[in-house]
Amino acid sequence: PARTVAARLPAPEPMIEPESLAPEPAPAIEPAAPAPEPPPVEDPAPREEPVPANELDFRTPTATVTSFTRALGRAKWDNVVACFLPGGVDYEDIQELANAENSPRRSAVAFKYVLESLDPDAALEIVVSEEAPDGRMKLVWKSTLKRDCEIEGQTFHKGDPFELDATLARTEDGQWLIDNF
Repeated sequence: PARTVAARLPAPEPMIEPESLAPEPAPAIEPAAPAPEPPPVEDPAPREEPVPANELDFRTPTATVTSFTRALGRAKWDNVVACFLPGGVDYEDIQELANAENSPRRSAVAFKYVLESLDPDAALEIVVSEEAPDGRMKLVWKSTLKRDCEIEGQTFHKGDPFELDATLARTEDGQWLIDNF
């Protein structure tokens, strides 16, 4: 059997009108005046330089708990202890915890391992920030775990949120340090 192929015919060309019927050309457009110069850009007001991730920052309660959490996740216990108010409620306890590998208490060793499992590079989520009548600040924050860990029969997995809380006091030189953890 023979095949039929449909072909499209080209569209008809438009009719050319005689020159007498063609529209007159539009008048030439004069160039627009040059745009005015934009005003000079002023330098923004100077801002405080951000503190590098490996340094401690005690300027605000949030900065302190961020420094604390990063130090924990990096197992930098000298920095962890530096986040606490000397002579404060938990100052001696945090020093003990820093040396927990020498402790006969398994719970201290397990708690230290959990704290060192915090991801030092993960953003913190401040859940509660309340000022007490005495001027102290109560903070509750969530961090993220960088590895699986277990404490008191509860298993946590890498990527899980882990909630911490602390009360911070402002020192005479304006630093915020952890008093109760």
